[in-house]
Amino acid sequence: MNAATESGDNAAIPHQSRVSTTVSNPAPVIARAGDYSGCPRRIARDPVGFLSDLYHGVMVFFCSVGLMIDRTLRIGDTYFTYKYCQHLDQMTYFKDLFRQYLSRDPCRVDQWKRRQLWVDEMPRMDRLRDLPEGSLGRSFYEATDALEKAGLPNLRPKRLKALPEEIRALDLNVVSQESDPDRLFGLLVARRNIYMTSSHDFFHFLSGSNTKIAGEALVARYQFRHLLCPQNLMNMRNSLLCHFCIGRFDAMRIIRNLFPEIDKTIDFTTYDWESAWARPLDDVRRELGLPVEGFMPDGVVPGLDW
Repeated sequence: MNAATESGDNAAIPHQSRVSTTVSNPAPVIARAGDYSGCPRRIARDPVGFLSDLYHGVMVFFCSVGLMIDRTLRIGDTYFTYKYCQHLDQMTYFKDLFRQYLSRDPCRVDQWKRRQLWVDEMPRMDRLRDLPEGSLGRSFYEATDALEKAGLPNLRPKRLKALPEEIRALDLNVVSQESDPDRLFGLLVARRNIYMTSSHDFFHFLSGSNTKIAGEALVARYQFRHLLCPQNLMNMRNSLLCHFCIGRFDAMRIIRNLFPEIDKTIDFTTYDWESAWARPLDDVRRELGLPVEGFMPDGVVPGLDW
């Protein structure tokens, strides 16, 4: 498949402004998802909303524990994770978040209905392999090659096998011709979810976050910031829960201290990846608001040994 994205007029935009200005970042409320600081004030101001969020948090907590046990017994099996996250997609909390995200800018609906990288096509690794050393594409190829040799599974086919109903959202004719708002919303959610899974390992690499527990928390926060995918929020809390269960409160503090920096990053869903592959990795990270050295420059979160 061709890895080219629809660059359109962006091809003529200078690198400094290649991120689309039509689709803005989600509103700051997204950055506060799961933040219960100032609870007494919020309870008094919005008791129903607080209880709804608290119920959502408790649901995710208990299901995270169950999934941790399942993953321990079935190492590398993502089937039940995807199946459960499909149920999370039906929760009013998450549906409202994504509906608000789409409604804040009508261009977002059109954006998710168009052909795009990470949904309808994947990068051509043979092309990335031939790009200059230090470029985004060549660096991603090298990172992917190392992960494949280490036995890390390809997540995209695993998701589509677990959730074959999402395959319908890959038919752009179906998506473009759907006139029922609720069914169209479901298709856009599926496309968002496929984007999240297909790009997950790439954003580990781009954000400089390893695939261990701490790195999963960081990349999950990064993806949730711009995709609002419940699986990311669950993975983030799951990671923090793992640190809590083994008494690594220092790790929890260090990871959470990085969240504000993640929340300042630029919306990657509107980025022109095709023209970025040949550019230096450092420049792309800088343009997207990421640390040039990544969040984990030595393979670990600064201050942690794993």
